[in-house]
Amino acid sequence: MPQLSIETFVSQYFWLLVIFFSFVYVTTIYVLPKISKIQKIRNLIGKETKIETKVIKEEGKELLKDYKW
Repeated sequence: MPQLSIETFVSQYFWLLVIFFSFVYVTTIYVLPKISKIQKIRNLIGKETKIETKVIKEEGKELLKDYKW
């Protein structure tokens, strides 16, 4: 079995490191900033939604008080 051959350990180790660090580099430079940007946008939308929900809830309570005699 060639994957267990001692002669190829260095080569396999080298390519493992190259691929791993390439993956880490691409993830750090391209993927994580996009995820961070999306997360910030979602947090802002969530805060706005909470504020709007509170306002609508208060308006609903006032209408309910007015409706009851």
